[in-house]
Amino acid sequence: MACETTDVIICGCGPTGALLSAYLGKMNISNIVLEKGAEITTDPRGIALDEDGIRLLQGAGLYSSVYTEIGTCMQKFKFIGGTDPVLDKRAFIEMDYGTTEGGTGHVGFICHKQPALEKCLRDAMAASKYCDLRSGCEVTSLSEDDQGTLCQYRDATGEEHQIRSRFFIGADGKTGFTRKQYLEPRGILMEQAHHLLQDVAFPEDFGGQGIASGFRDAVSLAWRLALLCRTQSKDSSFHKQVLKAWYEERKQQLEKSLASTIENGKFVTEGNPLKILIRNVYLWFVQLVPSWRHELSLGRRKEGLVRYEHSKGMPFIPEHNGGLCLPQVYCRSLNGFGTDVRFTDDVIFEPGKNGLFQLLVYVKAVEEISSAREVVSDIDDMSHGEILANEVTFLVEDMADAPCKIGHDVFRLASGDEFAQSRLCANRPRPEFFDPLYLAKALKGKRFTIVRPDRFIFASCDSREDLRKIAGAVAVHLQG
Repeated sequence: MACETTDVIICGCGPTGALLSAYLGKMNISNIVLEKGAEITTDPRGIALDEDGIRLLQGAGLYSSVYTEIGTCMQKFKFIGGTDPVLDKRAFIEMDYGTTEGGTGHVGFICHKQPALEKCLRDAMAASKYCDLRSGCEVTSLSEDDQGTLCQYRDATGEEHQIRSRFFIGADGKTGFTRKQYLEPRGILMEQAHHLLQDVAFPEDFGGQGIASGFRDAVSLAWRLALLCRTQSKDSSFHKQVLKAWYEERKQQLEKSLASTIENGKFVTEGNPLKILIRNVYLWFVQLVPSWRHELSLGRRKEGLVRYEHSKGMPFIPEHNGGLCLPQVYCRSLNGFGTDVRFTDDVIFEPGKNGLFQLLVYVKAVEEISSAREVVSDIDDMSHGEILANEVTFLVEDMADAPCKIGHDVFRLASGDEFAQSRLCANRPRPEFFDPLYLAKALKGKRFTIVRPDRFIFASCDSREDLRKIAGAVAVHLQG
């Protein structure tokens, strides 16, 4: 039997597997996705996607489809009590997810149509020459050795095929081949999956956060797979460190989200009449104060963006603000007048850039650009080739347009009003309560920030000496 090769095999083309494939394709990593179903399942299943999920769809190049094909903004969530089937009663708490206050530049939630979501993700895969979806294919066996994995599958005609890959990713759910026929027969439960060198399985869905959690897993894993696929070293300890760090980071966010979901569930499904009375009186009192009422309306967004707690081997430097999810704001190019409003993620990780990590330079005024350019001019050498000077993004806090062109890589902040008048705001609410300085506040005045592909800060600093240190640390983490 002939055996073909690829970098990554993904078992399952649900939303998580499809997004992982799309991101690997953007990183020029060849991948084959084996999907048992012949067509996209039309059952509705998941219906809600939070702003992290929207942001990651944006990163896959699907923003134009979010409010046209995939879904619509969910806006206000109203919680009511009682046992009678009456929905138009006064809510004891109301959360407004139609505002833009979560630090991503997006609304809090959309109500999506999962079949449409999956179709758009598959379209993103089809646009990349590195992604190969094979529907109607069932994995029949899997083995691993020092060279990687060997997968055998049966196609829609019943013919058997073999593929050798560097990595095999199980994204086929809790009843799929990866878990039931490969991991569990070997005594490996889901919480133990990080011990594997070549095989990684995704955590289970929970509390309406399944798709969003899977998306976070996929994007966080994608850049690590890209890193390992380009690494020629056979040192298994480096592979283990990279994948264990992925597991430890994602486990933190999963546990926080799960705890929040359980707590909120208990809060709104309370059955004890006395506790219900106490809850309602408390909420009535809190909502008498406008600022407290607004904070309640934020829901879990009031906690801010995720910050990982550091442990050995994690790819960020906590003493330099590392481990924080980088806020996203709006911007416009200073390379001429009348330019379109854009998301900052889209300029930092613009298609065509080759560096895995990117450098963002944030300055107060255009006059600071020249000196900042001088500091980062030899970032290639500082980072041993991991960060490229010709890919650095400069962002100016002053929202005034420059009097002349100063470079294609220089952008200024854009206001919520500018965004509202742009094509990016079509079919979604105006960005109410958007704070263009959200990013500046998160960076704590630091000019230089190295950002990972999963939109987490590796480290920030303000001097050339510190930039040299953190750039050198990037090389250590990425080169082993």
